[in-house]
Parts: sequence; structure tokens; C-alpha cells
Amino acid sequence: MNVGFREAQFDWYSDAMPKHRKLAALRFDALLAAFGLSLSGCIGKALTGIDSAYPKEWEPRTVIASASICADLTGNYQNWGDFSYLVKDSDTNSLSKRLTRVAWQAESVRLSLPDSDTIVVEILEGQEIKHSATLRKSNGDFGCDSRGTVIDDRGYSGADGGGFYKSHVRLYLRASRDGALIGEERNTSGGALLWVVPVGGVRTMWFRWKKVK
Repeated sequence: MNVGFREAQFDWYSDAMPKHRKLAALRFDALLAAFGLSLSGCIGKALTGIDSAYPKEWEPRTVIASASICADLTGNYQNWGDFSYLVKDSDTNSLSKRLTRVAWQAESVRLSLPDSDTIVVEILEGQEIKHSATLRKSNGDFGCDSRGTVIDDRGYSGADGGGFYKSHVRLYLRASRDGALIGEERNTSGGALLWVVPVGGVRTMWFRWKKVK
């Protein structure tokens, strides 16, 4: 599931396309994505439109004391957030989708942490709970890191006549000093176009879900 760029690529292809052609197209897209990461790292925002820097106009993030202790995410946050990347996609900005795999049409998302192993997610419309879910660290639903609580951690790889690629996506959540929830999505990719041209890099995109008072 997740995350803007990769999901948008999947949306380009019709179900009517033959499976072998669809897979080849997706693999080629993954190679182009890795190439795009190389450009974003070497040439920057002027050419690619991708700026990995934390937005200067946002409040600084809180400091996490230890990588072994998960960030405190307690609060009620806007479901639809701000996105640092140029492309605006509502599903990409949906906090409910990041946490429950569904982009609920709802006003806010309330998070509570009854213990160190549990995050309770409640999807709200006003005060009405439309959906709830429980994430457990012991089940691998989330983890702790110095960058924030790891909610999404996925790896992909593949190879064909166009070359090979590997990609790893992680989403970290932590608070900012004004109480907003900040998402840091890091996409690390590498591979070789036509098996000889090395490509790869790291792209970071930022999300902000403001606190609901």
C-alpha cells in the first residue's frame, strides 16, 4: 500500500493490459524511479521538483531521546495533511490510509498509546468513530527508531531485460513542537539500467497532519 509515487505508477495501467506487459512496464517504472532518485540527489529540486529538505516554514520536530523508545504520537490529527512534494494527491496525504490501508473520508484520526506495545487508531467524523484499529509492535505493525515511530517498512526488488532494481520505503512518524504529526518518508533505491548503468539514491518526502483542538 502506500505511498504516493509508487501507487500513482500502478494506477496508470488498466486491468485489461496483458499481465506480462503490465509487469514489464512496472519493472521499467521502478528502474526509472531509481534513475529519478539519482537525479534528485545529484541535480536537485530545480530539475526534478523533488526537495528532500524538511520544509523551513514548518515547526521543528521534537527530539527523540532513544532509538529504543517509540515517539509519543498521542493526539487527534487532521486526516488530510500537507505534502512537501509538488504533486498533490489526497490519498497520499491521508493519515487514515497510512495507518489502516484505507483512505477514509473522515475529519480526523485519533491516536492513543495505552502501552509500549500498542497504538490505537480511531477514525473520526466529528465525535463519531467511523473505524478503529489496533497496531501492535509485537506483531510487527510498527517499530521504534531515532527518526520516529516506523509505521511502514517495505522492500521491493526485481529484474528483467531492462535491468534490475531494489527499493526500500520507510515512513517515520514523530511530533513537531507545535503538536502536529510529522511524517518522514524515505525511499532508498538502487539498480542498473540495461544492467550496466548504475542508478540509485535516497528521496525524502515530508507530511504534516495538524493537531485538531
